[in-house]
Order: sequence, then C-alpha cells, then structure tokens
Amino acid sequence: MVPYSNPNLRIYDPIENEFIMTSPIPAVYLNNNDKFFVGGVLGPNGMVYLIPQNASRIGIYNSILNEWNIEIDINDDLSSEKYAGGLLLRNGNILCIPYAAPFYLEYNVSTNEEKYYSVPSSNLDIDHNNAMKYYGGIVTEDGSICSIPYTSNHLDLIKMNDDNLMDKNTLYSPFFNKL
Repeated sequence: MVPYSNPNLRIYDPIENEFIMTSPIPAVYLNNNDKFFVGGVLGPNGMVYLIPQNASRIGIYNSILNEWNIEIDINDDLSSEKYAGGLLLRNGNILCIPYAAPFYLEYNVSTNEEKYYSVPSSNLDIDHNNAMKYYGGIVTEDGSICSIPYTSNHLDLIKMNDDNLMDKNTLYSPFFNKL
C-alpha cells in the first residue's frame, strides 16, 4: 500500500491475512509531511516506484530487502501537488501522470534519467486546469498513453511508442494497467 499521508509503506500478506509494516519513509522523501505519494508502479527490475505528489523524489522501494533507494532526486522544480499515479511504459520506464504539474515525467529506471513532456496545448475548448488535471492513466494496445481526467474536461491521448501491438494478456492483467 502506497503511503498518502501515513509515514509507512505497508504490504498485505494474503496467506497470513495481515498487514506488514515496512521501515518508515526516509526523511529525504518528505516535503510537506502529507500526501507523500499517489500510486505505485512495479518496475521491470522488481523495484516499486512510488509516484510523488508532495514527496521531494520518486520513492524507490525494494520489497525483497525492505530497503529504500534514496539516490534519485527529480529535477522538476515543483514542491507540491505534482503527480497523481503512474504507469509502466513498454520501454520499461515509469511515467508520472500530472496532477498540478504542467508536464509528464518519464523516469528511466536503468539510467536514472528524466524526460519531461508538456501537457498538450490548451485552447478555448480544452480546460486543463492548473491543479488536479488527471488522476492516473493507462497504456493502450499501441503503446499510447491515455490520461484519466480528474477535473480536466478531456482525455489526453499521447503517442509514446511504436505501432507494435502489446500482448493483450499483459496489457489487460491487473498488474499492468490499473487505476
């Protein structure tokens, strides 16, 4: 369970029917002491990437070793209400969906590099709102990203990958596309 305002990440053990409390969130992640992360993404390397809303960094948690990786510092110059949800791209990178941020953040789990993509230009018919634009997203069969509106009056559909179709069993599994 990804901590929104709880200082601990928790894991549910369905066999024992109990919650396991992990080590507390390291102070380096905390920015406003509330609304730390919104959503988590299981990376291709087995690490869990926690999407920062008010946290100062992407949270990276190794559930096998019960350890936090605190080497990563994102350079988005935002302090709060950044992102709400994320997803695993077909290239293995993590994409953070903008909440109040004016851009999408793509994080490369192999190189620790970041790319930023502007939210598509607005016009009179499209209302992005400065805050609370989207609350998560999904990957479509062709690799495009569909952002789910929270207060925005439209969906964003962004082409991120080639036209090769993704395996539907993977795409529609509860481990890949979730909100």
